[in-house]
Amino acid sequence: MNTDKPLELEASLLGSYLIGTQPSLFAIGLYLEAMQRNSITLTNDEGKLLEFILNNPWSIGMVDGALALLKPQSAIRRKLFIMLAILEACPEYCKLFFPTNTSIFFLVYLFYVGCRAVFKSVLGVIIVKLICR
Repeated sequence: MNTDKPLELEASLLGSYLIGTQPSLFAIGLYLEAMQRNSITLTNDEGKLLEFILNNPWSIGMVDGALALLKPQSAIRRKLFIMLAILEACPEYCKLFFPTNTSIFFLVYLFYVGCRAVFKSVLGVIIVKLICR
């Protein structure tokens, strides 16, 4: 039995959340290696949350937003930051992290994204509280 399968799924889902598309096998491999080198221990509640995220990928943004407010140093966020660092350093994805030329309408879009983030965070707090009670 391959014990890396859950970690591969985790890497795939976290990467997809961060860049909006399936990450490369190379990026997933780097994530697996990083998880082997960095012992990130989940609390019981974090384990429940991670299991929920893996079974419900639509919830990643909400749980991430909630943890940013409630527990910014959580193990799940550390895992997200590791995947973010990997993707940002991969040549095939680095352009996704560069600023682009924008118009005045970008401010409207930025306001929309900010409102959406607040809404997702509030929903995420509800999810986290329900799972971790």
